Amino acid sequence: GCGIATFSVGIGQVSYWFPQKRQGWALGAYAGFGNTAPALATIGLPVVTMYWGLSSAYLISAGILIAGILLYSFLGQNAWFFQLLRNGYQADEARVMAQQKGQEIFPRGSAIQALTAAARTWRMWPLVVLYFTTFGGFLALTAWFPTFWKAYYGVNLATAVSLTAAFSLLTSLIRVPGGIWADRMGGERVAIMALASLLLGALIVAFSGVYAATIVGAALMAVGMGVNNAAVFKLVPRY
Repeated sequence: GCGIATFSVGIGQVSYWFPQKRQGWALGAYAGFGNTAPALATIGLPVVTMYWGLSSAYLISAGILIAGILLYSFLGQNAWFFQLLRNGYQADEARVMAQQKGQEIFPRGSAIQALTAAARTWRMWPLVVLYFTTFGGFLALTAWFPTFWKAYYGVNLATAVSLTAAFSLLTSLIRVPGGIWADRMGGERVAIMALASLLLGALIVAFSGVYAATIVGAALMAVGMGVNNAAVFKLVPRY
């Protein structure tokens, strides 16, 4: 829960640093590389547990978190507007100075005011549904696919883990070019194409019953989920 919460905070922090025309790329890269964690865990956790035990897996995870916190404390910076506020400037003056430095996106009052404003924007709700479906589906399938490949097609554990990791990595990394496509073609158009890919892949996985075809269907689902996530992040700052 804390990990997902910090991911959400990072989305806002990254978004403030970039102009509208580059939101797709910036958030696609942030989320795409950031969401490789489930795939890496799918590959690494069984190996660590098998050779060094479950306690070692927890210790390694804690070490990664501590290293990340230390790196972020030294490298992380808020956008210009927030730096100026911290240095004592008034909000209006800080906004003007930040705009001169290239910042285009600004907070709308307090967190409660921002959430209330978002809730009153009807476009936000279908974006929430799309993101819930595709990002939630990505997490669910990453957890479920090892069981699916083993139970339905009888593959060994190594193959099931490899297929799941490939799905997870593809879903994550495709967000980077997906964000670029959203910048160039518009978030709505890219989202429609991505959802079409997801639908086609889901139908293949559900009804094909053929091992090779199911792998293709899973790949189409991965592309659809990842690219749609990037398109949503393009559209949220806009609306």
